Amino acid sequence: PELYNDMYRIYHSGKGSYHDIVKGIKLANEYSSVPVGVLSVINIDIEPEMLYDMYLSLDISSVDILLSDGNYENIPEKLALDLENNTTLHADWMIKIFDLWFNDTTNNLKIGYFERIMLSVLGYDVSADSMGNKNTDV
Repeated sequence: PELYNDMYRIYHSGKGSYHDIVKGIKLANEYSSVPVGVLSVINIDIEPEMLYDMYLSLDISSVDILLSDGNYENIPEKLALDLENNTTLHADWMIKIFDLWFNDTTNNLKIGYFERIMLSVLGYDVSADSMGNKNTDV
């Protein structure tokens, strides 16, 4: 959604990039035979329903949800709050968006993060930066 995109994805001028991104997605959908995919970093401030509906309204074919960047010395702020308060806000958010995606029988949106987890649980070899048992050759 525009508000959240423009908090983190801005031009050097300070202008938000949302409208240009949407324009690019629409142009790609209209003039390219290649399905449009996007990367989204988890943001628990965005209602999962709002985000999922945005993907559908933009005719996105695939999404990969990235976890917030961090490590043991630099834990993302809201994840640190989860750990400090013994809460599961991130897990709850992921469960909500998973349920929306898994139970939606009306579209073909692919969410790679969830597909890889499901394949891994079913015993398939998975290769990704964030999980898996195969070399990613990165």
